[in-house]
Amino acid sequence: MRKTILTFLFVTCCISMNAQSTIDRATIKSSPDQVAEFCMEDIKLLSENFNQITDKQVKALYNLFEIKYTALSKDLTEKELTDLTNSIKERTKIVLGDDLYIEVSQNQDLFYRITGLAYLAQE
Repeated sequence: MRKTILTFLFVTCCISMNAQSTIDRATIKSSPDQVAEFCMEDIKLLSENFNQITDKQVKALYNLFEIKYTALSKDLTEKELTDLTNSIKERTKIVLGDDLYIEVSQNQDLFYRITGLAYLAQE
């Protein structure tokens, strides 16, 4: 029992630490040529934490994250940023499906990163 609890705590800490490494908005703005790397980091985090993600979902998420990081590399008004975040959330839910979307959304740090919610607080 104790070993199971310790393992669970370790996994929880690893997930939180990985997701907390949200890419700073200034870094995104100053490195628009690195959008592909930013997208791959998000894909990697999702794939490491949720092994039921399919190749088809990975491709769709990559395209979605590319839109997100390309937009984040530009100056956006608060409304544009909010609209972008809402759009990314809706489209992520469509790509992942309801069950997996709910599961991913329960990891707040990761969810905030992939949907762009983390960047609302940075403005």
